[in-house]
Amino acid sequence: MKLKLSIKERMLLINTDLLVPNSNTVEQMLIRSLKITIDVTPMEIEKIGMHTDPDGMTRWDEKKEGPYDIDLTQEMFDLLKKSVEQLEQREGINQDNLEFVLKINNLTFLKP
Repeated sequence: MKLKLSIKERMLLINTDLLVPNSNTVEQMLIRSLKITIDVTPMEIEKIGMHTDPDGMTRWDEKKEGPYDIDLTQEMFDLLKKSVEQLEQREGINQDNLEFVLKINNLTFLKP
């Protein structure tokens, strides 16, 4: 499955506890694999002018970014769904992750 993700959404997944924070070994390996899959590449960093300001904030030219197609396995897709469900249960949804949560809630995995 291809999932369209912006740089902001990818950074959200990589740098927060949005993904299942505590689970079993297999799920943690899937989380690691998913983070590697969605990580921003050096070419993308250069293309969008990503940099860290003196105040420690990561910034980039949003006009130059995707969304980017990210290839997900069924297991990665299921992990995203489970993560959003757990986030909902612990009332962890906020304005920073709301759009991403809505996107994941509206997805269905279609096998090619």
